Amino acid sequence: MNAIVALMFFSILAAPAGPAIEKFDIGTPVGDGGGKVTLEWNVPEATSVYITNVGKVENTGKLEVDYQPELKGFALVAESEAGVNVQAEAYTLGGTRGNGLLHASDFSHGYPYSFVASELTTLQDTFQAVLKNSGFEVFAMWDLLTERMIFVTMPLVANGVFTQPGDAIRARRVAFWVSMPKETDPEGKCKCELKARVEYKLEKEKNWRVEPESTYYKLGTDWLNGQIVRELERLHGK
Repeated sequence: MNAIVALMFFSILAAPAGPAIEKFDIGTPVGDGGGKVTLEWNVPEATSVYITNVGKVENTGKLEVDYQPELKGFALVAESEAGVNVQAEAYTLGGTRGNGLLHASDFSHGYPYSFVASELTTLQDTFQAVLKNSGFEVFAMWDLLTERMIFVTMPLVANGVFTQPGDAIRARRVAFWVSMPKETDPEGKCKCELKARVEYKLEKEKNWRVEPESTYYKLGTDWLNGQIVRELERLHGK
């Protein structure tokens, strides 16, 4: 798994199918966690541009963002009628998966789902915004090996939503893993894979356990589906 993470943010060298990314640079991080790093980009021919963990941006810009070593770097997605082009740049190579960052192998429950959006970058931005606005700490990254955008949340204690008073369970929390392809299919659908993991804690225990086969993981995944579907409907007026 560490090898996969180490490769995740190398620059893609294949010929771009979409608009040319003339510049995408990540400055040297200042500080070790809690510091800053400068992003600078220029994609003049794109109709839409998205940067992981930033969101949709203008075609040209320069931005100072928080330095988070566990992210390994950033990916820029440029979209136009010609197609989609992605460039990923690293400021940290190798290492571990980060401070508790969860990956697909950590999730045993999930199912595919297709979304329709006028722009792929709009859908990516929606995934990131909906998760953040719902109180999750979310990490977006580009997986070079599978050419898919990955969104991973840190486990969240869900404010009592998953707590059942009167039984041995003191609390439950949920985390999500979302994977989406670089391009839509001929019908304009983006075939995403959504997975959820629910953990629980017993009344007198400090450690979290993975929830066994039950309906709780489905509640979490259905919640994510509902949030994104409603947001897409709002954005597209459907």
